[in-house]
Amino acid sequence: MKAILTICSIVILTIPGLHAQKSINKFIDKHKQKQHSLAMTLPGWLIRTGFNQANKYAEDQDEKAIYEIGKHIKQLRFLVIEKEAKVPSSEITELIAYADRRDKLESYTTIRDGDTTVNVLMKEKDDKIKNLVIITSDNDHLAVVNIKADLPFEIFRAANFSFNQE
Repeated sequence: MKAILTICSIVILTIPGLHAQKSINKFIDKHKQKQHSLAMTLPGWLIRTGFNQANKYAEDQDEKAIYEIGKHIKQLRFLVIEKEAKVPSSEITELIAYADRRDKLESYTTIRDGDTTVNVLMKEKDDKIKNLVIITSDNDHLAVVNIKADLPFEIFRAANFSFNQE
């Protein structure tokens, strides 16, 4: 009886994980098969290794502070679509709305310059950025970057970015 109860508990606990694929990842999976697209997933250890190597050659404290960001990235997944593989703007709008409703990603900012639109969405918890999504689109290109992270806000303050200066 105890073995059956243990097995049922494991099954019940893993079911939500099977259905929890993010809308951004579903979008990437759907469009990565297109002819002029490139999709890739980079694990956190690879990103941290690259940032650690770059940090060794940093010349000043501002550069080192920027490289500290890489230590908190758990996974980076991206999709780039070029040329004929256009994605309708209505599908991008639907993606952003669905990510907001289902994945609880908040729209942080939207920037428009001519035909180019950049949307930044993020999920934060306990003064940390847990998920950061950047969607850039124009007439013939689309880029989607999905970053899983554990980024404390203090890192951005310490990095001395131009938007931090008064």
